[in-house]
Amino acid sequence: MMPYSHEMLTTAYYRMSLIRTFEDRLHVEFQTGDIPGFIHLYAGQEACAVGCTAHFKKQGRLRSSNRR
Repeated sequence: MMPYSHEMLTTAYYRMSLIRTFEDRLHVEFQTGDIPGFIHLYAGQEACAVGCTAHFKKQGRLRSSNRR
């Protein structure tokens, strides 16, 4: 297992916190009716997103979809 640098761990934590802050705000605005339609919250899954994208190169891309 490769040890992770302090910088990489700090960046990962910052990104997880940023995602959670956005999700919390999105949830509030959806409940007040400011955002119409449907939303799929990701709260609790921040580490998955950050971990999956941590090693992307600058030009890397990710595509996601929801199964219905």
